[in-house]
Amino acid sequence: TTANAIAIDAAGDAYVAGATIDPNFPATAGAIQRTFGGAPAGWPSPAAPPSDAFLAKVNPTGTALEWATYLGGDGADLATTVTVDAAGDVWAGGTTASVSFPNANGWSQGGDFLVETNPAGSALLYAGRYPDGTIHEGVGLEAAPGLVHTAGAGGLVSLLTPAQPPTMRVFGIQSLAGGAVDGLVSGGEVASVYGPRIGPAVPVRATADSAGHLPTSLAGVTVSVGGVNAPLLYVSSSRIDFAVPNVSRGTAPVRIGNGAASSPVFGAVAVSATPEIFANPDGSAAALNEDGTVNTRGNPAPAGSTVSIWATGLGEAGSPLGNIATSASDFCQYDCVIGIYAQGGVSLGPVTSFANIAYAGDAPGEPAGIAQIDFTIPANALGQIEFTLGVSGQYSDPAVVWVQ
Repeated sequence: TTANAIAIDAAGDAYVAGATIDPNFPATAGAIQRTFGGAPAGWPSPAAPPSDAFLAKVNPTGTALEWATYLGGDGADLATTVTVDAAGDVWAGGTTASVSFPNANGWSQGGDFLVETNPAGSALLYAGRYPDGTIHEGVGLEAAPGLVHTAGAGGLVSLLTPAQPPTMRVFGIQSLAGGAVDGLVSGGEVASVYGPRIGPAVPVRATADSAGHLPTSLAGVTVSVGGVNAPLLYVSSSRIDFAVPNVSRGTAPVRIGNGAASSPVFGAVAVSATPEIFANPDGSAAALNEDGTVNTRGNPAPAGSTVSIWATGLGEAGSPLGNIATSASDFCQYDCVIGIYAQGGVSLGPVTSFANIAYAGDAPGEPAGIAQIDFTIPANALGQIEFTLGVSGQYSDPAVVWVQ
């Protein structure tokens, strides 16, 4: 059991939030959840099960639990921040991997959560899921009742009004390849914008016309960046995938139109590059070996061979934005770098080793902005290499390629 956050009320009571794998955690009578949800049937032993989040209230002298509750399902759940309001309601944020995690008030199926309990810890008054990395760094309350501030891992700070139904707005932007949900974009990047009620209830995926052009209006939805309508790939009620127009560096106002409704402006910031690598859930790159087979732990690439990966956020694409690329266009070979900082599971320290890039440009058959990068694995590599993609001084999250 690990305590991650603590808050104190005016009476000196302590509110603790954290995570536990203990099936005998002292959840109290009447608690929201009295039994451990993190051990699905048939969970292998002795491996530890995924954790449940927990919330607990301790008396001012630290001698007794006022109440304690589990909060979680069969995936890994943990509470990372907690605060208490003037009425004694407890607010907590954290992360969840449980499909069944409470989401009565949410508009997203993301991996961050915000919950509110009553003073007795016996009822959830609010429970909502939010996009990954947008809530769990901090929760704070304004003096005005009903206003909640949250902080995410990407520096995104949001003001929420949980007592009211969510209104149409931009909540954050993320590279289509992953990384932080924040407010950064780069021209030519393919990205996702998140928010409540921003698109149709039934998702719609775009198809290119006979000339290979993607639409800038789909199911009545538009996304403008710096006043320019963006090509759209996918629209739904809480997520829109789009290609970022080539806008000037600096503030890039983002606005969504959905039928007759229009969102408030979101003040994104346009930078030179936002590189991210398309990766698998285990952190390995979505990669092909030189022989065209998928790179996996069981099918590694020979040392010294060339592998292909895919990325976005490299800057302005070779093909016109909004087009499906039909041919190769090596626009980033001399601006992109593949920096290797771990090999065979052993850290190499700061990035001082760079792989040779044979091609970095348009990926034929993919929307402009999605790039293919072919690079050569070092001849002395063994087991795996961990690497990052750099463009214009900006670096992606790391990814792994398996090597033999």
